[in-house]
Amino acid sequence: AMERLGKQIASITDKLDRAPAMPDADQIFQGLEQRFDALSMLLERRQGDAIEQSNALFHDLERRLDEVANRLDQRMRQDDSAGIMEAID
Repeated sequence: AMERLGKQIASITDKLDRAPAMPDADQIFQGLEQRFDALSMLLERRQGDAIEQSNALFHDLERRLDEVANRLDQRMRQDDSAGIMEAID
């Protein structure tokens, strides 16, 4: 029985010696940290792009509204001029 127990212990020791080493926890955490940093930068970049795009859309809308207001002002001036001319006649 002792001999059998000794063989089992030797077998277990041999398996432990041949087993691949466990990965270093520091390397694992460093890899995770790098991935989170990359994800964070990507999110910041996309948020910046979205803000830039919304600003561009807002400025375009503002420009178009100014154009519409100018056209309405011109039309009202033309109508006023025509009305004045009719009143003079």
